[in-house]
Amino acid sequence: MIRHKAVLPRFLVACQLFLLGGLLAAQSLAPQPFPFGWKPVEGAGGYLVEVKDSQGNLTSSQQLKPSETSLSLQLLPGTYQIRLTTLNRFLKPESSTAWLPIHVEAPTAPEILSVESASTETGTGTKLRVDVNTLAPDATAALTSPAGQAVPLGSPRWVAGKAEFDVPPLAATGRYSLILTNPPGKAATADGVLTVHYPQAQVDGYQPRHVRLDTADQIVTLAGRHYSKEVTVVLQSSAAPTREIGLTLFAKDDSILSAVVPRTAPPGTYRLVVSNGPGEEPVTAGDFVIDPLIAPPVPPPVRPAIPGRVTSAVRSLDSDLANERRDLVRLRRDVSIGMVAGTVGVLSAVDVAACLVIGNGFGGSSHPDPKLGNVALAAGITGVVFGFLSGLFETAAMASASHDMALLAADRVAQDVGALNSAVQVHPPVPSP
Repeated sequence: MIRHKAVLPRFLVACQLFLLGGLLAAQSLAPQPFPFGWKPVEGAGGYLVEVKDSQGNLTSSQQLKPSETSLSLQLLPGTYQIRLTTLNRFLKPESSTAWLPIHVEAPTAPEILSVESASTETGTGTKLRVDVNTLAPDATAALTSPAGQAVPLGSPRWVAGKAEFDVPPLAATGRYSLILTNPPGKAATADGVLTVHYPQAQVDGYQPRHVRLDTADQIVTLAGRHYSKEVTVVLQSSAAPTREIGLTLFAKDDSILSAVVPRTAPPGTYRLVVSNGPGEEPVTAGDFVIDPLIAPPVPPPVRPAIPGRVTSAVRSLDSDLANERRDLVRLRRDVSIGMVAGTVGVLSAVDVAACLVIGNGFGGSSHPDPKLGNVALAAGITGVVFGFLSGLFETAAMASASHDMALLAADRVAQDVGALNSAVQVHPPVPSP
């Protein structure tokens, strides 16, 4: 029966060195001792100890004397299988144990010297090449996502002295870390060795290319490829590139985006910019113009409605003014007639005066009829007085009538204006919008 005493072997046979020489050079791992023993078998002619690696290759085979019941092997860290065979006195196999699994631990964690930085798009696999020492053959490798999720990697291939791991397609973006572990839990970590990003968005076209915002938001639709679930669309001012307007997406898939242009966006020329997420390279789709609003026509001023009292007062005032205008016309006519009458009176006085002169001539000593001359003289004096008084009285009468008519007209106009003011104060006009 095998007595397992330790898990640190120290021996490596020539066959193992031949098969794993390249790996040993890369790992710089020293063989570790692995001692074990068994109970002696009565009548045994000897014993045979065999060791296979994890690939099933025979790495060690040793024949022992009947008196030897223990052995210390030198094995690289890793997983193996071991079998003990009892030999008869002719040194032929008589009985054997089953292949028993054993594990040889590495003395330390892997030593990561460098990692070739890698970058890939979501949904696309890649390779990760690591310069590492003391990596056990049964070491495990895994990537850790930004969210802390582990992504197991397969066994490495050794290329030019470096371990090369195949990385499967990844869905989450960000920087991944690499963890290499020598069983049972001796780990080393390299942070941020792999960057996963979305593929760059491609915009094939968009409509409309210019809008006029009035009372509602406008929709712009972008057709393209590789739109991510974190895609964003912004309007970047051509005049001030640092000024951006973020657009709300209400419908999106990997080839169609529908974005809302808010009606509060100021007019101007913009660039329509699409980005597949934080840290991703933005793509300029093209120019986008927001036209200024057209000013509505200014309506003519609306005259406020005039209340009935004001309308009546205005009509009354218009009627009174018309009447006064007619009275003044008659007054001017009467004054003109008076002036004509006065002129006639004056002319009559002049005529009478002439008669006086003639009468005086006739009434002189040389006139044949002195009585007739005196009569003519008296008639002339009477005509002069009558003509003068007639013209004076007619002119005074016309002036008095003109003054009275003017006062009457002024009084009527004042009354009508007062009534209009009263009506306006009681019913103020409605201000026009």
